[in-house]
Amino acid sequence: MVCLAVESGSLLEVVLTVEPIYSEAVIFSSLLTLLSIGLTLTYLTTKVPNFAHGTLATIGTYISLTAATVWKGNLYYFLGLAFVMSGATALVQYVLALRPLMRKGASIVGLMVTTLAIDIILLAVLNIYADYLSRQFKVLSRYFYLRPYDFSIAGQRGILIVAPTLTVVTVTFLYVVLTRTKFGVAMRAAIMNPSLASVVGVNVNLIYALSWFIAGGLAGLAGGLLPMHLVSNPDIGVTLIASIFAASVVGGLLNIYGAVLGGFLIGLAEVLGTSYLASWAGTWVIPYRPMIPLVAIAVTLLIAPKGLLGVDWLNLMKVVRGGSRRLHREISRDSSSHDKRHHKDLGCTSSYFLASSFPDGPTIFSSFLEPSVDVGFSGTMPSGLYICTNTSATPRSRKSSHTTEKGTNWVSRSL
Repeated sequence: MVCLAVESGSLLEVVLTVEPIYSEAVIFSSLLTLLSIGLTLTYLTTKVPNFAHGTLATIGTYISLTAATVWKGNLYYFLGLAFVMSGATALVQYVLALRPLMRKGASIVGLMVTTLAIDIILLAVLNIYADYLSRQFKVLSRYFYLRPYDFSIAGQRGILIVAPTLTVVTVTFLYVVLTRTKFGVAMRAAIMNPSLASVVGVNVNLIYALSWFIAGGLAGLAGGLLPMHLVSNPDIGVTLIASIFAASVVGGLLNIYGAVLGGFLIGLAEVLGTSYLASWAGTWVIPYRPMIPLVAIAVTLLIAPKGLLGVDWLNLMKVVRGGSRRLHREISRDSSSHDKRHHKDLGCTSSYFLASSFPDGPTIFSSFLEPSVDVGFSGTMPSGLYICTNTSATPRSRKSSHTTEKGTNWVSRSL
């Protein structure tokens, strides 16, 4: 990032220069984090993987389109409306469809299929609304891009500041609500043990309903900002659903803060990873970008099914350290016992020596176990590994034997 000061008239204008690839990565990661927080929240409370979550975000996308092109307003002012509309849609989805099925004991597979059906219905409604906008108001309602409606601060797009700020505010708000308010305590109780929570007076159904409303609202906020970052269409949410699930799974579907970690990891991996691969292998890899979240899901489920924040890293490090120390002790013990057995088999009373031959000088033997010991030999022997034995010993296995004037056998042991 480069900061430039440009004098314009009597004003000093500060211009920030950021590499486009990094600004794109930050924006996408922030929006993906908002989406994954909502998905994780609904799974935490009701254990329902909501495949309609991406289409809930598309509702916010079309509210921004309507605000900018039909109402001629600043679309940032209508983010609150996007939150309410998407949240209300999610609440209706839960109250009218999912809650009755849950009361009848529907399995998680049945609930998942229900969310897929709701996703198809919402997608059809959005397509109808897109056709209405194009026919009634002559608005480009498919494959539209609202970047021209964004504002600029210090030479940078407003979304580069709004998206990360909104993510930080949301995470901070959720932390305060979950840890400092009675509602947060009741929500955590309903998540951990709904039956016991209802016994002590917690309205579990209300907690679940509010959770779905908040989750849908967060999707609407992210969707309201999407058309300033991506070319949007009624199916933009469907194309993002794999990335949303990847962010939640990698961070941990049972941890709100895991969604934050997963959102930024997957977002950065998609944008920066695709860019680096394209510069290394060629632009043909760009269409394969959707494979990154799918691979991330598969690897996470194989290695850490509970996500990165579901792993007890402290105990894991202790186990790794203890295992390495235990392995080192076992290797040392095995090596020591091997040396003793080898010496016993050869009848040795000394150790291994390394022979270094010189053309016009004596052969020098250096001990492996006693590096300070060097033995001179008046003759000439090939360089290699030798075992020093007494003349009274009878080596059982030898390749060659040489006797010095002092009566010492040097048994060659080539490796």
